[in-house]
Amino acid sequence: MAKKRNRTAKFTKVECMECHEMFYTNVLAQHIKRTHCLSEYIKKYGEFRKNKLNKNKPAKRKVNRVICKICQKKFTTVGLSGHLSDTHNMTTEGYIEKYGEFRPKFLDYNKRAKENRVVCLVCNKEFGSERLLTYHIKKEHHITKQQYVIDYVYKGNIPKCKCGCGEKVKTLNQPPYSNDFIAGHNSIGENNPRFNVRVKAETKIKMKNRAISRMGISDKKNTIPENKIKELLVNLNKEFIQQYPTDYGAVDFYIVDDNMLVEVDGEYWHPMKKEHLNFQLISGAISDKNKSNLHKLYRVRENDIDKITTLNDIKKFNKHPDLSIFNRQIIMEKEYFKHYIEKNGKDKLEKYISLLLKFVRTFQPKFPYPKKTDDINIIIDKIKKYDLTNIIKDNVFRNNCSLIGVGYLKAHHKSYWNSNYKDKKTPVEAWLDDDIMRKVIKYRIGINDSNEIFDFSLHQLIMGLSAGRYTISFFKPILAATIYKEFLGNNNAPIVIDPCSGFGGRLLGFKSIYPNGKYIGIEPNKEAYDELIELSKNFNNVELYNCKAEDYTGSKECDLTFTSIPYFDIEEYSGNNYYNSFEDWEYTFIKALHSFKNKKICMSEEIANELKFKYEYKISSNTSHFDKKTKLKYEVITDML
Repeated sequence: MAKKRNRTAKFTKVECMECHEMFYTNVLAQHIKRTHCLSEYIKKYGEFRKNKLNKNKPAKRKVNRVICKICQKKFTTVGLSGHLSDTHNMTTEGYIEKYGEFRPKFLDYNKRAKENRVVCLVCNKEFGSERLLTYHIKKEHHITKQQYVIDYVYKGNIPKCKCGCGEKVKTLNQPPYSNDFIAGHNSIGENNPRFNVRVKAETKIKMKNRAISRMGISDKKNTIPENKIKELLVNLNKEFIQQYPTDYGAVDFYIVDDNMLVEVDGEYWHPMKKEHLNFQLISGAISDKNKSNLHKLYRVRENDIDKITTLNDIKKFNKHPDLSIFNRQIIMEKEYFKHYIEKNGKDKLEKYISLLLKFVRTFQPKFPYPKKTDDINIIIDKIKKYDLTNIIKDNVFRNNCSLIGVGYLKAHHKSYWNSNYKDKKTPVEAWLDDDIMRKVIKYRIGINDSNEIFDFSLHQLIMGLSAGRYTISFFKPILAATIYKEFLGNNNAPIVIDPCSGFGGRLLGFKSIYPNGKYIGIEPNKEAYDELIELSKNFNNVELYNCKAEDYTGSKECDLTFTSIPYFDIEEYSGNNYYNSFEDWEYTFIKALHSFKNKKICMSEEIANELKFKYEYKISSNTSHFDKKTKLKYEVITDML
């Protein structure tokens, strides 16, 4: 028979002042918690728990005393400063300069400064920590730590990525002051310690399962809405698992017998529409999107919790957030980025680029082709009523004009987004390139030298690709209408030929102001041609041919031949038929254009000069804001004479 354990602690009974029953001191607190209200009891009768009473006793303060080296009297470190001023008419700084430091905090700091040897490379002062050096640089030298690192640590020669790509790495504000690799590049080549190491499929599965098993381990406290659902399940005698791990993250509850997953959504943390978010809500939105892949997942809103009394109520009040993102939906506002930069700086904002890219990859993994939202009849009417006289002056057409119809045509022509400048990716390809998208996101959210900040939206990211020259030139319908009006005047039913119809800008511009006129279009690209056929259904008297200009055999009788030619090999179109050389292009394509009548051909000024064509008319365009040297660039309209 086991011996009875001897009780060593001695407890005495005390009276509960509320119900006057007697309890041992070690269980009185538990009695009050279960029967009364502990906080109200303490307010009414005072604190009774020994550990709390001892905790509230003030600790004895340790006071350092030092001897004044002038009069040999003892003082506290604080008292000595007052004594020096009152008795010896001396400042603390003057005393320290003559007799040395006496304050323990500064003695310790000076010791650390000598040990750490953190030296300002501008003035050679020593500091006890990198943080104090940063403060000194900002206050005394009026430069940021980032600029200090670039100018004084690396002297303008920022190290390059060790993967061998030749690009400069990111500089840091703390030692070692730079990364070894650009983000993602350490996975490239032999500098990666796991280069050529292959992981077996079974090992990948084990790693994944271990990660999933860690998801449920959490010491976070349940929220009030979660506690209410937990209480409901307990009352319904349902077996459940909290923070249940899944392939898409931990879910609040898994109801075992009913095979139900339940997420409790706070109104703030899980907005129904994913717009006007902040960085915390961006993370939550990514989680919501991932969990949408789960089968039998029910989501209940915080405001509906009190209405739920049964499992059927969970199904009844099941509300999933709207996870659709349309192109112009403002996910994060530019004012948010502006405020963040003002408060924390661009360096801290840059840390969130990967999170924003993850949002894009989660919600919009494929290129977001713009959708047609405008009515083409309204567009035609706007072009017809537009005052075109403001667009031409002294034989110069201004390309910096209205974008009426451009959005409609770009949404109509998918082939536009699959075309590119030479040696650059198409917008569709660029969207899938993480390095390109990081640069686009970085610029659009305000991490740039031009101080431009834009809303974070799919539309603005596409605009960022355009600003980065990943989209080719587009002929505006308003500009086309102005040019047609200049050369055709009041001709009621003119015939025009467009040897390079492209993406419909000239077709739309012509038919808007000359509805009775005849448009003959030639387009070699099959995809663009099919899209033009679909566009032409909005008009009458349109003929389209799917061939090169040099292979066209139709009528060349017309009032005007007008087009904007592809510049040999500068712009590459989806399914393009390339020419072997500039001479080949000149001998075939340019020679074919000579056979058309009443020509007005738009081309670059450089090509016109090289081909020795004369011209009277020009088209002016704004240069990119990256071009600091010139504000305007010009194309010309030539008769090819």
